[in-house]
Amino acid sequence: MPFAPVIERVVYFTTMMKSSPSRFHLAPIVSTGLVAAYIVGSLQVYASNAHLLKTVTLLANAGYLTVPNRLIAPYLKSLATALMGGVFFALSIGAGVTLTAFLMALTWKTIGRRKKSLAVLLALPWIALTAGVNLKGVSVFPSLYFTLVPLLVAALTLRFTPDRLDRSAWIRMGLHGALVLILAAAWSTQAGSGMFITIRDRLLLSNPVGIGVNDFYYRYTLYPAEAFKSLHQKMLKTCRLHGFSDPVSKRKILRRLSAYNYLALGNGKTRSGAAAASASADNRAARASVDLTVSAGNDTLLLANGSRPVMEISSKEFLEKTAWVLKSFSEKCDRHLLFRQATFLSLLVGFPIVLYVGLQFLLAGFLSLFIKPGAAAVAAALLCLVAGTSMLIPVRSGMDGKITADRIPALLQSEKWQDRVAALKAIAGQKKNREFGTGMQTLTNDPHIPVRYWLARSLARTRGSRAHTALLELMGDPQPIVACQALYSLGRRRDKRAINAILYQISHSDHWYVQWYGYNALKALGWRQKISI
Repeated sequence: MPFAPVIERVVYFTTMMKSSPSRFHLAPIVSTGLVAAYIVGSLQVYASNAHLLKTVTLLANAGYLTVPNRLIAPYLKSLATALMGGVFFALSIGAGVTLTAFLMALTWKTIGRRKKSLAVLLALPWIALTAGVNLKGVSVFPSLYFTLVPLLVAALTLRFTPDRLDRSAWIRMGLHGALVLILAAAWSTQAGSGMFITIRDRLLLSNPVGIGVNDFYYRYTLYPAEAFKSLHQKMLKTCRLHGFSDPVSKRKILRRLSAYNYLALGNGKTRSGAAAASASADNRAARASVDLTVSAGNDTLLLANGSRPVMEISSKEFLEKTAWVLKSFSEKCDRHLLFRQATFLSLLVGFPIVLYVGLQFLLAGFLSLFIKPGAAAVAAALLCLVAGTSMLIPVRSGMDGKITADRIPALLQSEKWQDRVAALKAIAGQKKNREFGTGMQTLTNDPHIPVRYWLARSLARTRGSRAHTALLELMGDPQPIVACQALYSLGRRRDKRAINAILYQISHSDHWYVQWYGYNALKALGWRQKISI
């Protein structure tokens, strides 16, 4: 029977945890922790989407331009969108919490010999994190990441790992740890402001799989990001003014708030009939959940978040230091600072380790069909090392030294798209305005996404009507990443002729990132929301 050896290997691989008490697999435990974090994350995104939908509906009914707009509403209602957004939290905070909980539980079991005093010590960080994310108000979902997920991972670790690790187990763990450190050290040599951009250009946008990953990022990451942003980081915020008897003072405050994207609700003209009833209901909802309420006193302003007073300040200081006041207000209301910090740290450290664990597990499983599991595990780990270091080659080549101005024309005509990108990056990095020269239309239609992206970026500092026309064309590029950079450059050029085209693009695009860049471009061009009093 030709398949008998293969079947034997499959059986051996799936049962070797039982056959040898010193063997265990990290991947299944990690996967369970990630799934738990994914469920929590999906619920968090779904709740955030529902709240955001109410906010933008109120703003749209009040006559404001909203981002996201009505075309995004179906996505905000969709469970599928929440499930996609949950991936972000699973691979960031989920990865960090899962790995930390596993190491703590394994340490307590194998080295600490299940001592109760050590268990209390190991539990203190989780208690502190849970308390920290609830200091400024109850935060259900962040609390679940620091309670439910680590408890589940710890229970699985205590159940499916041996009481003692023999010499071979320590060697295997040491090997994996060493390889992860080697990969981290290798990649740290390329750390810098341009590393992630180069990874995107050279690794992701150079192949269909990477393009799919990049598209997924641009399509779905704003939904989870919205779930834990501070007020200062959100694009549109709601506000309400109360107790102002002087219309001139009220208008000044409204204008200052609008300049920082705080849009007033409940200040519209009186309506009648069904419209009045709808507006009244909207106003009641706004009072219940408005981001900022400004109440006038005796030459003072009381700033509240919802129904909670936050700070009191003079009218003069508010008008003179609006940016500082609103940032301070946001910081005092920010319930997710600690959670954001933990999430970003987990994304930076936990995600790469989880990626290594998952790839090593899959490769080991495949190789064990042909060689002994022990040898397969080692071979898989070495293959991960080779793969990780191999990906450094295009990244290093994309972060070479500066390109002199005399080389740019030749590089723009190069048959290699990497050379064209390098030239366009050099143009984008120049501080002074310059004429682009010939070949702009050819680059606008270039089949390679990074070329069109960097063309759009470089045109921010390029003089002439041809650059304006090219940016309007790139603004409608089917790749959101290109359209976003075209909108960014249109805002930087300060040419107000683009306002109507950008407004049209925002109203007809169903992509949140494109709308987001478009709105920022409008603000850069001096466009402002209309204030209704």
